[in-house]
Amino acid sequence: MVFEGKGQFDATLANLDAAIGSDRNFALAYAATSNTLIMLGRAEEAIKPAEQALRLNPHGSSQNSAALYSLCNAYAHLAQWEKAIGWCEKSATSSPSLFWPYLDLIAANGWLGRPWEASSAASELHKLKPGFTVQDYLALPHPINAKWRGEDQRIVEGLRKAGLAEGPPNAGCPRGRRGWAADTRMSSRSQ
Repeated sequence: MVFEGKGQFDATLANLDAAIGSDRNFALAYAATSNTLIMLGRAEEAIKPAEQALRLNPHGSSQNSAALYSLCNAYAHLAQWEKAIGWCEKSATSSPSLFWPYLDLIAANGWLGRPWEASSAASELHKLKPGFTVQDYLALPHPINAKWRGEDQRIVEGLRKAGLAEGPPNAGCPRGRRGWAADTRMSSRSQ
């Protein structure tokens, strides 16, 4: 995971493949593979490893949190908003202290023209990150690959459509890596 924290997603993926090769039942490695694929701009490939993580560990744990959020985030990156909402809601329910699913949930509802649902998700986000804005989101470290950034721009546009305040960045909102390390998850969106 050190490679991922340094934005070396290809090296991370190679290490995860080796870990899975050593233990085909390593659910967290499948979830981390899913997240890494999203960071590489390969969200469509991220679905199967996250689903495998859930099959291997169906009864809840941090492994499920990682897999549920990976599905939430993958479908958001694919602009499959209905599917994103379903997985984001499951992710938020499984780990109520994680704020990441709320961002994708706000964006998805923004794109689908559901202001009440977007506002509700924003309220939950603000319980965890008071005053969090679009500019706070943009100020987080993100991967540098063009495909990921293009997909992420749709998420940013969804946050705006949903009415999340633009900014400026909230000085009181702690900055963290966009990913699991910041919220008891493996780090995922860093350079």
